[in-house]
Amino acid sequence: MLIGIFFGIAPDLDFFYGFAKYHTWTPSEHQFQHRTFLTHAPILWLTLAMIVYLIAPDPFWKEVAVLIWTGSWTHFLLDSIESGIMWLWPFRTKRYAFIRNEKKYLPNEKRFIPFWWGFTKWYVNSFVTSKLELALIIIGVVFWISRGY
Repeated sequence: MLIGIFFGIAPDLDFFYGFAKYHTWTPSEHQFQHRTFLTHAPILWLTLAMIVYLIAPDPFWKEVAVLIWTGSWTHFLLDSIESGIMWLWPFRTKRYAFIRNEKKYLPNEKRFIPFWWGFTKWYVNSFVTSKLELALIIIGVVFWISRGY
């Protein structure tokens, strides 16, 4: 379960690249759009999952490969609702979304905790996707508890 959770958030680890590149923990929209980074290209995660699956020495690693694929692509499906994903990369860098939500977070705070607290509140209030993410987390926790883990 932890492996699946990790790969569900792994595409967003590209934030750390942006933080390093722009020397800030509180990025503004004009500094970087992390969904344009290679780590938000579904083909990358599909390829990684296929390689792990094909070289897997035992069933555990084959399951890890499936978790790499399902975790990352669940992330991409949720991002595709409003934010858009580069589904056709490397052929096109256009981001495809079901609904275009062009809302931008305009921070008035540069201190780390107030910035991210404000961003979190804005995100939850501005995007339908945030409610779906919360629902998936609750379903996962309920399932986990019901299975006696």
